[in-house]
Amino acid sequence: MRKVKTAVVGAGPMGLICALDLLKAGHEVDVYERDDRIGGMSAHFDFDGLAIERYYHFICKTDYPLFDLLAELNLSDRLHWTDTKMGFYWNGRLYKWGTPQALLRFDGLSLIEKIRYALQVMKTKSVKDWSALDKIGALPWLKSWLGERAYKVLWERLFHLKFYELSDQLSAAWLGTRIKRVALSRRNLLHESLGYRAAEIDRGLGAMLEHYATGFTAYRAMQWGDAEQAFLKALQAMPGDGPSAMYVERCRAFGQTPPGADWDGVWTLTSK
Repeated sequence: MRKVKTAVVGAGPMGLICALDLLKAGHEVDVYERDDRIGGMSAHFDFDGLAIERYYHFICKTDYPLFDLLAELNLSDRLHWTDTKMGFYWNGRLYKWGTPQALLRFDGLSLIEKIRYALQVMKTKSVKDWSALDKIGALPWLKSWLGERAYKVLWERLFHLKFYELSDQLSAAWLGTRIKRVALSRRNLLHESLGYRAAEIDRGLGAMLEHYATGFTAYRAMQWGDAEQAFLKALQAMPGDGPSAMYVERCRAFGQTPPGADWDGVWTLTSK
């Protein structure tokens, strides 16, 4: 296979995964990010000592590709689950939300509207083929299940605040997959359970990336001893990091048998 030098623009989750897949395929990759940190909208900022995500993210029990990635990076033990509590603000009052009891106690819907709401969620949880719903708008789909009044109570304001004038351009499939994802992330009927990364991941990841960047710079400069020490520090910050361990071995190999003066930074496999 011919090696290709590739540039990935943006170090958000999509860009980083793209770069990882290209590296695993044996290509050379440069990632460009104008921000002062990686992670895109999943990165966090410091709020008087408290790390807060730039945007609201959570992990559901059906996020199997993410679980595979965490296993590949030896981070599965850093994922924790917690029961969540939700609220729904309507008509000047904050209501408990997310359980059958909360739905029954909510006085913003009639009994028939509550039943229609519950039936829509149960139906959506069972959908496997989204092609038909992809041809339907999210708003008509919601109104067909809930009715106009219940839609206004439950969804209208949310759509306006999130999508503005684009609200009528969303497909029912887009919304339905998100309803299903969250609806299936439950410990039982009464408790929603969502995942989060342990705080030490962010601290360890930040230190690891700093040492990794130092090591990679030294590696490209053919300073094998300095590069090895930096990658070892990266492993101390995040034990089990596969790329750091790989570069430690490469530094040791190049320390014993240096590459030629025309070395372009590419590691060539001599055996499988």
